Amino acid sequence: MLLVAPHGGRRPPVDPSDPPPNLRVNDVFTPEVTRLLAERLDAGWVINEEVDRNLLDLNRTSQVLRRAPWFLDLLVREIEAIVARHDHAEVLFVHGWNVGQTRCDLGVGVTEIDGVVHVSDGALMTVSESYRVTRLAALREGAARRGIEVSFGAHYAASHQNNLLQLFTAHDRHPSIPAVGQLCEWARAGVLDAVQLELGIPLRWPGRWRDNLLDVLTATFAQRPLIASHSQKAATPYARRPAPDESSATQSAALQFYDPAADLALLAGVGRIGPETLGGRLLLFLGGQRVALFTGEQPLAAQNGVPPLFLCDDGKRLRVELAGPILLLDDSSTYLDLEAAFVESHLAAARVALEFAAEDGGGGTVRFGTVRGEVEIDGSLRRISCSGFANVAALRAAGPGPATSLTATFESGPAFWSRAVDGNAEAVTWRFDTRGAETPSRSGLTAYVDADGFTPRRLEWQSHDGRVASGTPISRMAILRSGPGGYLRVSFGVARFDCEGREGWGIYEHAVPVGRRDGGSGR
Repeated sequence: MLLVAPHGGRRPPVDPSDPPPNLRVNDVFTPEVTRLLAERLDAGWVINEEVDRNLLDLNRTSQVLRRAPWFLDLLVREIEAIVARHDHAEVLFVHGWNVGQTRCDLGVGVTEIDGVVHVSDGALMTVSESYRVTRLAALREGAARRGIEVSFGAHYAASHQNNLLQLFTAHDRHPSIPAVGQLCEWARAGVLDAVQLELGIPLRWPGRWRDNLLDVLTATFAQRPLIASHSQKAATPYARRPAPDESSATQSAALQFYDPAADLALLAGVGRIGPETLGGRLLLFLGGQRVALFTGEQPLAAQNGVPPLFLCDDGKRLRVELAGPILLLDDSSTYLDLEAAFVESHLAAARVALEFAAEDGGGGTVRFGTVRGEVEIDGSLRRISCSGFANVAALRAAGPGPATSLTATFESGPAFWSRAVDGNAEAVTWRFDTRGAETPSRSGLTAYVDADGFTPRRLEWQSHDGRVASGTPISRMAILRSGPGGYLRVSFGVARFDCEGREGWGIYEHAVPVGRRDGGSGR
């Protein structure tokens, strides 16, 4: 067996004031996983630990053929030695999938939907059918017993013509390149199977979840595989992948709050992030700059959640549940460079059990109410009892222009949610009284920023009747969000508010396009 980690390099620190376009994150911890598995299986390995994938992507055929033909020559040399000894070679490409779920997605050129295998136009299987239904089926069964979900092509199917694994098939491309021809010859002879492993965050970071994966992979691949002819790889009559059902309606749900007694803020939500994908996120501010983050993806059929995160909303009550691994980071400002934040983070066990109940009269999309429940991180339990907002679109600044939004609650007084977009001096504000009834109005919302032009140092909200609430951020997290118009720099966190001598607390978000540092919205 040969193990390959093509994206194990590191990129240089990102300049947040001038980030390069289309910046990609390297597959953090794949070198460690690859080496540990190779030691267990006494297998060969090829690991890229230096080269940034943004400079040279060793999984893209076009880049390898043009700039790194030596990489294919190296792989062929290693595979040739394996075939000479064993008459058959297995090649596992180890990649990273940046979701917080214990998921392993297999790329072999096909996608499985509702138990039916579909092949993309122009793609070929990178393994034999007998290998898929025996070797890889055994991997799936063993993984399920250890709480690991194994799927086929849910993330990257290894079916794109520019994916290097498509050279490990009985194709007819690049016939003049000896290394490519040799891979094709082995595939036709039925002595080569290649698989792309896409490993979720918990399966790569040090910890018990990675140990479980290594145990499963060792148990599966330590046994000699069935060797079957690949001559029918290209002709196997798989179904063509159906077009996505655009009419599929998946309910979105979100919750956010800050409990000053527990010193904990939560922003959680699920919603459609693509034509066929449901996304989920749960972010916790744990005091100071310490944060915990879970992200996940699931096919649209998975209503209300992306396991192990679930948000169930019946219009009056909204439940948030999470039980599984979560990423902890002591300094949330590191997330301005996502790859650096991943490297500095560690895994912990999380348990979240919360219920939001809307106050009487709160029947709109955005609802105000009470939150009760528990949050336990790494054995530390915090009991939650506070006010909160359901279905505020936090963490999702939309559009290319600047935007500011905030929520605030005051003891024995009204709460409000306000949002100003694209420099508009007037903000749309929804005020909620103690019964939850909402009153929309126009008001002023201003974000005063530090010298960097991005980071809010003070927030000011002024109602149409002259009342003023001033907010001071007490925690800050900033990210770069890529969009069609370039990058947005989005800052968010917890703020303390003062309104005519009354203390309040809330959550703010401030987004500014990179390259446009005019102080933000409402200025």
